[in-house]
Amino acid sequence: MKEKGAILITALWIVAILTIFAVSVGRQSAVSLKLTSYSVDKVQAFHLARAGIMRVLAEKSLEYKRNLSTTIDAFNQKWANNEDLFKEHSLGNGSYTIGYIYPDETEDEEEIILYGLMDEQSKVNINTASVNTLKNLILSFDIDEDDAEDIAAAIVDWRDEDDEITISEDDVFYGAEDEYYQGLSPAYHCKNLAFDSIYELILVRGMTQGIMNNITPYITVYGNGKTNINTASRRVLDSLFGPDYSDLASKIVEYRQGSDERIGTRDDRWFSLGSYTIDREEEGLVEIKNLQDDEWYANIYGVTTDEYNRIKELTAGSGAEVTVSSSAYRAKAKAEVNKVRTEIEAVYIFEDSNEPPSVAYWYQET
Repeated sequence: MKEKGAILITALWIVAILTIFAVSVGRQSAVSLKLTSYSVDKVQAFHLARAGIMRVLAEKSLEYKRNLSTTIDAFNQKWANNEDLFKEHSLGNGSYTIGYIYPDETEDEEEIILYGLMDEQSKVNINTASVNTLKNLILSFDIDEDDAEDIAAAIVDWRDEDDEITISEDDVFYGAEDEYYQGLSPAYHCKNLAFDSIYELILVRGMTQGIMNNITPYITVYGNGKTNINTASRRVLDSLFGPDYSDLASKIVEYRQGSDERIGTRDDRWFSLGSYTIDREEEGLVEIKNLQDDEWYANIYGVTTDEYNRIKELTAGSGAEVTVSSSAYRAKAKAEVNKVRTEIEAVYIFEDSNEPPSVAYWYQET
């Protein structure tokens, strides 16, 4: 009897051990299957996000091929705002969204979301902007005027080899150059070259993380250095026009929005540089104001002669800061497959309308 009891106990222990082993193997297999499934979904989401980017770039390329508004970039073009194509668009096992929050303020403080490419030249280019434009942008966030001026001048000094930065006829900023930056711990050199990234600004004398966070949505290093009057926000336009023209930005934005007072809709109005003929196919006609026409401003919400002259000044000559089109575009893509999400952000440069765009920046969520 004792032997039978021992055998029974041993058998029970063996069964228990095998059961534990089987459960452990089963759990490991389940975890492995979930990890494999997650990895597959993650790869699919990545390629889905890329597909969305390729789709929106194809829309922009198609504009060039059909010779549709190739010298004007505005919000109601198909690459710039198209919910049907770029908002939670289903494809395969998931969906993608190409879009971004437009950095402008509305009276009811609602977010403005546009579905398409972001025009990089809707921003202030820190590689070409004047001290006054940079100063005005920083000042718009309630920074002390003297501090804003010093930071703006230091930004220009960082990218410029000159020791003296002219702010006005009576105001000259003497750059710190290496004497200041080499005195820091850790020390580094003043670059004296163009910014490669907007985040280099944190290295500039006087720049703080708080100021960086405020101005980041409004600045860029991409494009030809000019700001597109058709897509720039009120804050950016205010920075360009200056404090002596405090109402001009609102007049421009309100005119662009059309009668429905919304951006990215069919009744949006455009600005051009030179006479313009456009075929918008099924979308019909759009009102275009030629900024080189001396009478363009006559019926735009009371634009004055002084305000007209200010825009003319900003669009004329080799030092022009304002344009009506772009060559640089940012794509922000989000994709989801079986609740697994991924994001890609990239900047593309269209240097030749007959060639595919080049990639100037790429970031993907890992």
